[in-house]
Amino acid sequence: MPSSSQKEIPINSGVIARTVKDQISKIPPWMYIFVLSVLIYCAQPITVASDLKVYTCNALNIYLGKGYVDIDGSPVFFRAPLFSMMIAMSYWLRDISYESAFWVIRIFCIMNPILLYAIGKKFFNKRVGISTSLLVLTSYTIYSISFWHLDAIWPFFVLLSTLLFYVGFEKNSIKYFLFAGLSLALGYLVKNVTILFFPMPLIITILVKSYRNKSFIAKIFFSYLVIFIIILPWWIYLLSHGYSLGFSLILGKAGSGVLNSIPTTTLLSEQQFLFYQLKAWFLGIWHYYHGSKFAMDKLFVLAPLFIIAWIYIFFNVIRGKKHSKILILLIFLSFPIIYIQSKRDLRMGQTLIVYLLSYIALLVFIESTVEYLIRKREKFNKANSMIYAVIISTFIVGQVVFQYFNEPNFKIIYRNNYIFNKLMPNKVAYNRNNVKISDDKMFLNYIEKISTPPNKLYMAITNRSLAKETYFNLKGVNYIYYLEGQMRERRKGKNKDLSYLKERPLYLLINRSLGLRRHSLKTVYKSQIDKVIKEEGITHILVESFNEESKGNRGLDRFFSASKSFVKQPVSFDEVNVYKVVSDVKSEYKLEPIIDIETLKKLTKICLEKSNKDLMFLNKVFKTVFPLYECNSLESNYSNEEIQYKVALLNREGKEFFNNGSYERAVDLFKRSICIDSKQFEIYRNLFFTIAVLERKKAISLNIENPIVYYHYALFLQAHGLIDPAIENVRKAIAIDRNYAKAFVILGILYASQNRYYKAIDAFQDALNLYKTFSGPMKEVKVRICYQSIGDSYIHLGYPKKASSYYEKALNIMPDPITYYKVSGLFLKQNDFRSAISYLQKAIRLSPEFGEAYYSLSHCYLLIGDMKNALKHFKKMKKLDKKLANKFIKETGLKI
Repeated sequence: MPSSSQKEIPINSGVIARTVKDQISKIPPWMYIFVLSVLIYCAQPITVASDLKVYTCNALNIYLGKGYVDIDGSPVFFRAPLFSMMIAMSYWLRDISYESAFWVIRIFCIMNPILLYAIGKKFFNKRVGISTSLLVLTSYTIYSISFWHLDAIWPFFVLLSTLLFYVGFEKNSIKYFLFAGLSLALGYLVKNVTILFFPMPLIITILVKSYRNKSFIAKIFFSYLVIFIIILPWWIYLLSHGYSLGFSLILGKAGSGVLNSIPTTTLLSEQQFLFYQLKAWFLGIWHYYHGSKFAMDKLFVLAPLFIIAWIYIFFNVIRGKKHSKILILLIFLSFPIIYIQSKRDLRMGQTLIVYLLSYIALLVFIESTVEYLIRKREKFNKANSMIYAVIISTFIVGQVVFQYFNEPNFKIIYRNNYIFNKLMPNKVAYNRNNVKISDDKMFLNYIEKISTPPNKLYMAITNRSLAKETYFNLKGVNYIYYLEGQMRERRKGKNKDLSYLKERPLYLLINRSLGLRRHSLKTVYKSQIDKVIKEEGITHILVESFNEESKGNRGLDRFFSASKSFVKQPVSFDEVNVYKVVSDVKSEYKLEPIIDIETLKKLTKICLEKSNKDLMFLNKVFKTVFPLYECNSLESNYSNEEIQYKVALLNREGKEFFNNGSYERAVDLFKRSICIDSKQFEIYRNLFFTIAVLERKKAISLNIENPIVYYHYALFLQAHGLIDPAIENVRKAIAIDRNYAKAFVILGILYASQNRYYKAIDAFQDALNLYKTFSGPMKEVKVRICYQSIGDSYIHLGYPKKASSYYEKALNIMPDPITYYKVSGLFLKQNDFRSAISYLQKAIRLSPEFGEAYYSLSHCYLLIGDMKNALKHFKKMKKLDKKLANKFIKETGLKI
């Protein structure tokens, strides 16, 4: 037996619990935020967009010691080199891969929530910092835009400099000012827009009375000195390459281009000018919040609270609170970005810093509201802290739940996280979006084989993204020439070769999105190809062939196929064709200029919008594609009545020839119509649709075994109501490729349009079986569409129970307002009004502007005798659609 001195000490569970609790309490909160950030951001599939491919190639050249140059060896001026340098460092630490490049973005995605915690804690308190980070980490929008290009990087440097300046002011320490200046300079070298925040320390001294002294001014001067020293080499680099002092130097090529795109006014009066600018700014801010598809209220469920929070912060500024002054200052300095985004409808990630600041403002507002409600302004006690935690948890859960039911990709992204992959490793496929040939060893081996001399391949590529991708995957050892098209809107420059203006273009592409309202016209000319091949010594050409997206310059594949100067090589990788140059370019290519299918869709959309500016642009497109300069005089040869009659006659004849399959003759007649009167949108639309069908017909004759060509040809036949020929072409596509799921879907739609619903169900079922075997982020969407389409077919056949079962399957995959609406219709037919109301309410929650749902809901409430709710939803319907409201009144006979 052990002696009394050796007695065992009893284990006290309470002591252990307190010990564990003490150890956990010693872990700083930022560590939890870091772990959560890693779990969210580090286990997701990478997305390599076209812009990132540019930076990866520039970084590759830096890594190889070639300097800050593009793939053709030309110096890069578009943006400062820091981002590319960071990617080059990642190559050195890991390997040359897209994953290595993407890790640079991931690091800043992880650090941003930690930085927000630090700012919230320093400016306000630990609760604000932690809560801000948690709300940001659970925001799908913040997650989705953080991975876009530079969007997560330069805001980090701006926010870090803000924190350092604040600490420098509070501690009166020059080292913080120097580091803050360094941070701003690094942000500028990532993206020039950071220059907007350069005045920040000076304005802070004006806003905060306690900071107004000579000592702080001196420290700020040294911070600016650091900024100047850091960015001076970049400015010297620009000056040495011909840039002059001014906006081009300070903002860079990208920044000055944005400035030039901002609308200006010609008002002479200073008062009028000021009023115009203030009005434009306020309207721009409102449009940023509400006006576009990328507006804040469409991206964030908490957006209305952001507005309330910023109003509260503004009142705090009036009350003299310095932290609120700094937040308002950061938003004020962001206004130019907000204004430009509202005017140009660019991607939402450009204003990530605004969203991050808005979450801080929101948490300050929430905490102040909680303090006011519990009447404990001095300190939070335990009970009050619990109330605050419950409120914040409610906001977090509400944000997540709303995103789960309203954002289709939310489920996919969070299902791909580290924990889910560990628990269910075979359920999610790790994929690389927009990266096609990175692991294609056959492609790389073939390129190495045809390289002459060794490690030197002279190649022209007609798509920028493909050019960058090829160069990167060849590790930068081969010479790649990107054959860029001419931008017709940018031809008025000095020392530019304008000889090709007299030549009809070989290729046409609209380079800008329609949302910008600035339709840049991109063209490729045969003489341009001749010149490149001779001057650059091109031996091979890579060109993307027709595929499902039909974007880029894939139409040029037909030119190279038809020309005797090029021989198509017996290889094809990811729909990329290789052509060998065998002689001087002497093409007998007699087809009309190639117009990309995506361009035709955009042109047709312009016709439907019917704007005067669009009409001018259509005329420019027409004169670019067709040599019509001699036609301008034709309008003066007719009276207005004669013009109208002649155009109507030619247009009618053109439609008749189109319906008879004489597409060339139809194009000719539509062209003559526009020569006489270039102000009718319908003629342009007829012309572009006819060209589209003609293009597909000619493409099929050149590439008879390509199912995608038959598929697209069928789409255009369907658009013109030629259903039987469309079905015939889709069936040809399926005969070539039985795994072509999209062809089965369009086949089902075509059968359904002819009321052949049993055949439609068979086609949708075939597509469903194929989609179930697929992997990737869009699988669930495609499967849901098939289920819903089968349900629609059963509705038409008179089998509501079968239709309902397929609708439920679709809803189990992903909530959809249209499907909810259709299910409600089934219950209405069964006089089950309560169930119909339930489904209609779900549809409205997903789509608050769904007028037809309000219409049915008002009917349902009326049928069950609930006049109050019927009137309530009628009023909402009336705001959305007055025609529906009038129809409701006529059908019900109510006097409202």
